[in-house]
Amino acid sequence: MAPTEASALQIVQEFLDQYGHDRPKAFAAQIPLRVTGCDPEAMTMDFAVSIGPELENIWGVAHGGLLATIFDTCMGSTIRGLFALQVVKTVSLQVQYLRPVPIGAELLLRTRVLSSGRTLKTLTAECWLPGEERRPTNQATAAFYI
Repeated sequence: MAPTEASALQIVQEFLDQYGHDRPKAFAAQIPLRVTGCDPEAMTMDFAVSIGPELENIWGVAHGGLLATIFDTCMGSTIRGLFALQVVKTVSLQVQYLRPVPIGAELLLRTRVLSSGRTLKTLTAECWLPGEERRPTNQATAAFYI
């Protein structure tokens, strides 16, 4: 039986909170990710993150590696929440950098399960600035081994 919306959100938020406490010096633990919504029927999950100055690249916008990490963490967390799984391993990750993300911005992100096999799950994700949902800043597709 698939988790309910409330239990999926709880699983993901606990994972995000725990990750920071268990590994406070890890790069991903420094990213202030929050899960903000879930639709188990549509197989989607929503996240938000504030892009602070510590996440800046040399051109004064969000670092591309940071954005890849955000996508990887959110898509993996989506699998954890929607399928109540503990072990999720990234097989591939492809990111399209469409527009720069300014420092100080609140970035919104939605993940969606594209396919769900017995051992491999494929997801897509897209992020945008508030009020600009139809103008994504970045998109990603990833496969995960479970």
